[in-house]
Amino acid sequence: MPSIAAFSQWLAKYLLDLGSGVLSAPQQRHLHLCVLALILLPTRRTLTNQVSLFGYGRAESSLKRFLTHAPWDTAALRARQQERLLALLQRQPADEPIELIVDDTATAKYGRSMQGLSRHYCDGKVRWGHCKVTVFVCCGDVKVPWDFRLYRTKTTCEAQQDPFASKLALARQMLDGFTPPDGRTVRVLFDSFYMSKDMVKYVCQTRQWDLVARIESNRHVTYRGRSQKVAALAQSRRRSAWEPVTWPTREYLACQLKVKLWHGVPGTLTMTCDPDQPDQVHYLVTNRRDLWAGGVLRLYQHRWAIETYHRDAKQLLGLAHYQLRSQVGLQRHWLLVDLAYCVLRLHTCTAAAASAPASEAMTLGHLRQRAQKQAERDKLGQLMQLYERTKDVQAVYQAAGCAA
Repeated sequence: MPSIAAFSQWLAKYLLDLGSGVLSAPQQRHLHLCVLALILLPTRRTLTNQVSLFGYGRAESSLKRFLTHAPWDTAALRARQQERLLALLQRQPADEPIELIVDDTATAKYGRSMQGLSRHYCDGKVRWGHCKVTVFVCCGDVKVPWDFRLYRTKTTCEAQQDPFASKLALARQMLDGFTPPDGRTVRVLFDSFYMSKDMVKYVCQTRQWDLVARIESNRHVTYRGRSQKVAALAQSRRRSAWEPVTWPTREYLACQLKVKLWHGVPGTLTMTCDPDQPDQVHYLVTNRRDLWAGGVLRLYQHRWAIETYHRDAKQLLGLAHYQLRSQVGLQRHWLLVDLAYCVLRLHTCTAAAASAPASEAMTLGHLRQRAQKQAERDKLGQLMQLYERTKDVQAVYQAAGCAA
């Protein structure tokens, strides 16, 4: 792991190039310090804690203005970041497919003073807060968020006199903005919520991409010229039609049928269940007819990358730690969190993997802990040098942020 000074210099150069022509020089300094604070702070990543981390003499109101009122374009900065990600995707092996994963997550908030608050269903619970719809891109070593949108319910949009857009519409907006490198295979993965007629038509016919998705038991597919519920198809299969499949270490029973999805799209229905619970069947569909059951399970398992991203962004980078009332502020905070996630994945992860043993599993949490420990060592070294120069204990206390 490089020293925090070296990492900070690399981060400053990366963000300077990213914000060139989009942010002013003071705004670029704020961007650098905010992203670095999201990575290094061991506590809640509020504006107060970000200011106190560095003690660089700027008031909390200065950072708040940067996040809420400063005249810079979030979409332009995100577009610049996407250009960099496309360049990285082009450098991945030519036979490596690009996977676009669509999902959403809710950040719980209390009170009613924040803009855009509404009730959202997430993780089996109804939460009062904000909902972030994300498109996550995976290709080789590149596993980063591509784009996001703030979802607001129709009631909230009417109260704010804004046009309403469903989660499916927001997902399509983000997929519209993705242009893959020439010759690359693109797969779109999502859960049963985003499985709709319009999404199937858009992915498979309009964009001519591959699709792997989960489907609910009450949905219909066309089998042998008849529209039938997938649950009825599972019940009609003989026991001998179910074959054992192992993925990755668990054993399942699986049955596959060649079907047609909505809009006449040829596809495959894969039905899986636990041998001990044959009545609990899960259904996966894809427009690929050359994949066997294990291959479909393997591809759908890749969707877990966005679940890991949501967990890491919330637990390690403070995705839900904002206390900003305006929608502009919270979306800028989400953008900074995504940038922090990207730089950890694209720089720290690569550097750590190059120096670590092949058997060592490097997670985002491990990498962030290394950066925090290195920052503590660097700060301790600076305090020791200050004492050697001045022999002033009070000056050391003040530099350490301790009360005199």
